[in-house]
Formats: sequence, C-alpha cells, structure tokens
Amino acid sequence: MKTTTALRVLGVGLVLPLGLLGAGTPAQAATAVPVGAFGEAYGLSIDTTILQGNVPVKVGPLAPAASSCPPVGGTKTAQLLGGGDAQVAKAAVLNTSATADCGGKKALSTAQVTNVDALGLAAPIKIHADAITSSAGIGCATPPAGSTVVTNLTVGGTVVPLPTTIPPNTDLLPQVFGPLGLRIILNEQHPAA
Repeated sequence: MKTTTALRVLGVGLVLPLGLLGAGTPAQAATAVPVGAFGEAYGLSIDTTILQGNVPVKVGPLAPAASSCPPVGGTKTAQLLGGGDAQVAKAAVLNTSATADCGGKKALSTAQVTNVDALGLAAPIKIHADAITSSAGIGCATPPAGSTVVTNLTVGGTVVPLPTTIPPNTDLLPQVFGPLGLRIILNEQHPAA
C-alpha cells in the first residue's frame, strides 16, 4: 500500500509501508517483501508542459529527503535557502523530513516552504503564499493520512480564503486557471494499493 500526499508544485510527502502481505509458508517467506516502511518528501517540484504541450517546464524536486527500512530507517532531513525559478515557481526556505520506523512499520513525511511565488511572469494570476506545510503518514495498522496548510494565499494580489485544513484534492480557482489551461491542486492525494 502506498499513499502520496502532495501540494503539487509546492510540497509533497510520500510514504509507503512495505510488506503488508504476510507469508504463509517458509517457501513463501523466502520470497516475501521485507517488512518495513518508506518515506519521501520534497519542497518544490514542477514537471509539466505549456503552450499546448510544446514547451517542457521542470523545476526540482528541491530539498529531497528519503528514509526507508530495511536497511535502517530513522529520520532524514533536507534544507535549502532559496530555490526554484522566479518565472515559474520559487521559495525562500524549503525544509523537508522523512521518517521510516522499522519497528512500528510506519512512515511520516513533511515538507514546509516559506515565501512561495508561482507564475511570476503572469502578474494577473501570480500566486503567493507566506507558508505551505504538507504532511503524509501511513502504517501497516493505520490508514493513510495527509494534510496541507496554506498561510496567506494570494492570486494576482487578491487574498484567497481557504479553510484551516485543506481538503484532499482541492482544485484552486478552476474558473481563473482553467481557461488558461492550468490546474492547481492543493493537498493532492493518490492512495493506491
């Protein structure tokens, strides 16, 4: 089972508990997936195309952190002061962490970015947030859980009111971005087995 919790473009966490299927016989045990967990996070990533798919745009992933068990798990972190592309998306500070708990068979990933700007070339729809924090967690005995918190979001200089906790797969202002061929998803999640 795996779950991805992402604030597409601006933050992501990925966690994956390994070995959810138990082995019934010694022969099966020899080929079973090792019991463990995997966590991954990054602070900024863009991988898309513009102008009807003719121009690729790629930034990051920046400040990646990953932890897995086997072999040893634990917490891994990454920090970056200033990253991205001012014309596409950038952030002033990116902090990420990924934890894999081998004994507890669970993983937790977090990403926090501050002073985030996106679509800098398009002033009428330029996006700014003071801070964005995303997290995702999963365990063999617990369902996947993720959250995203966005502080002081503006689009084109206008404040966009958001709930304290962003629901999964929130499509940000489709009436503004849709006609431009853009889709911005907050707290993007893709649970999969």
